[in-house]
Amino acid sequence: MLEMPVLENQRLCIIATTDFDNAGSIAVMKRLGLQIAHNPQPTPPWLQVAGVLERDQWGRQVEGIGLS
Repeated sequence: MLEMPVLENQRLCIIATTDFDNAGSIAVMKRLGLQIAHNPQPTPPWLQVAGVLERDQWGRQVEGIGLS
């Protein structure tokens, strides 16, 4: 089982970033259930695509990929 830190009254999420050309990273973000957002600006290059997974989705996403 994955252990996640618990902080009272805090909004926790996982954030991943990459560029438009990194299809592998984008695929992993989607596979893990991150919501994908695109930066309309060309810079910075490492922030062209962002994936976000909110705290309330962590448990369901871990179960969905077969981890326990």
